[in-house]
Amino acid sequence: MSTIPLADRLRALRVNLSVSPAGKLHVEAPAGTLTDELRATLTAHRDELLAIAWDDAAAEAAFAATLYRLRDVSGTTGDQRSADLWEALNAAWFAEDRVAFEAALAQLEAYTLSTWPPPRSLPATSQ
Repeated sequence: MSTIPLADRLRALRVNLSVSPAGKLHVEAPAGTLTDELRATLTAHRDELLAIAWDDAAAEAAFAATLYRLRDVSGTTGDQRSADLWEALNAAWFAEDRVAFEAALAQLEAYTLSTWPPPRSLPATSQ
């Protein structure tokens, strides 16, 4: 089995791969999920799976940075549209609906960029 189908199979089984602080592959799975056959497969593909876990960790860090940046920027507008888009993003996240999440994220980013910088009053000029 190649590494990509294996990673997809693990996700379908709700097996979470991560990198431990010591740089080792950490596997979390629901009780009874890791059969002897699956453990042997994990061991055989450990290095490839570790690379995938590192890539996932880097992608999650970049994603989190983007969300924080959007939160900081869109939070300054204080309008209802921004609040609605954040609500849609949160709902999709908790429903684990990737398609809806990506759509909501794209809408939030486009809206945030279209409203940034927020309007502000100009300082009074002295004459």
